[in-house]
Amino acid sequence: MQVKALLVGLMLILGTSAAWAIKPVDVYAPDNDLVNAIREGDVKQAEIILQRDTTPNLRSKQGTPVLMTAILHRQPEIVKLILDAGAAVDLKDREGETALCMVAKDGDLELTQLLLSKNADPDRLCSDRDTPLLAATREGNLEVIRLLLEFDVDYEATDLTGRTALMLAQRQRRQKVIDLLVAAGAR
Repeated sequence: MQVKALLVGLMLILGTSAAWAIKPVDVYAPDNDLVNAIREGDVKQAEIILQRDTTPNLRSKQGTPVLMTAILHRQPEIVKLILDAGAAVDLKDREGETALCMVAKDGDLELTQLLLSKNADPDRLCSDRDTPLLAATREGNLEVIRLLLEFDVDYEATDLTGRTALMLAQRQRRQKVIDLLVAAGAR
């Protein structure tokens, strides 16, 4: 019995010491040139990269479309370049988020207008299953809500709990949002 315990103990010690000898390797995979230009805020470089037949639908190594990467890095000039190069405006990232959902939640009126002018689907679901209107209502982004309503959004769409944008606004006691939604026909 003692021999068996001694052998098990020896195996554990040897196995453990062998594991200590293995060191993890640091792996760094560089991102593509367009993502690097976006991160650096280099509009000129981004323009050059997009002009040399680079697809505007590239993704970062994390799977984020470059359009969304430019939005995340607050690079509106590069967002415009990417859209003008023909980027698919409704691409989703790995979590299922769209560019329009991002800017609607953030309350960025200028980028919301730009994305909608490039035919972003105003009713396409966000990663949390909200629509852009629900996301903007949840955050109280009045001007974005007003703009979305101009694009004939489904103001009766519901979140995962069955609440409409009007119900969310009422729950949050956002009277200006309530008035805006009711004027658009929400009940």
